[in-house]
Amino acid sequence: MSEQFLQIHPQEHKDKEIIDSLLDQSPTNDNLTELARLEIRYLNFPGAKEIQNNIKQIMDNWGLSKEELYEKTREIYGKKKKASSHFGEIEQEDWS
Repeated sequence: MSEQFLQIHPQEHKDKEIIDSLLDQSPTNDNLTELARLEIRYLNFPGAKEIQNNIKQIMDNWGLSKEELYEKTREIYGKKKKASSHFGEIEQEDWS
């Protein structure tokens, strides 16, 4: 057996729990960003085939391609950045 299939990611156990929970959930903003984070983490990782397969299954269940997942999460982060920037301006005004 190739050594590549024996590699275990240091976060695999914790990530498996997250993936298992996402299998039964719907695509909320938090779930989308969590899935995208894990998809990127395991993208070219030589091992963790079960996690990689489950990530694909979740995207299929949610009707998303990888590109659509990334697009949605960019939108989410863009809104968060704008909101936090706006909050910072309000906070700055309150302290002046």
